[in-house]
Amino acid sequence: MENFFKAGDRVLFASTDSDRKGVVVSAVVARELERDLYDREDTGPMYVISVEGQEEHAFEDELELE
Repeated sequence: MENFFKAGDRVLFASTDSDRKGVVVSAVVARELERDLYDREDTGPMYVISVEGQEEHAFEDELELE
């Protein structure tokens, strides 16, 4: 399974988290989340992104290139 996004990509982040559901914000991909922190086979790639100066984790399907 190959990653679609790479470090430095500007993306739109539409979180499925209940606290942010429906809100779309601009973000920058920092890197892929360390693979020992999640089950890549079940979820697909996950990323560390920067949103307004704060790091967050995002599933690949929550991101779209700007």
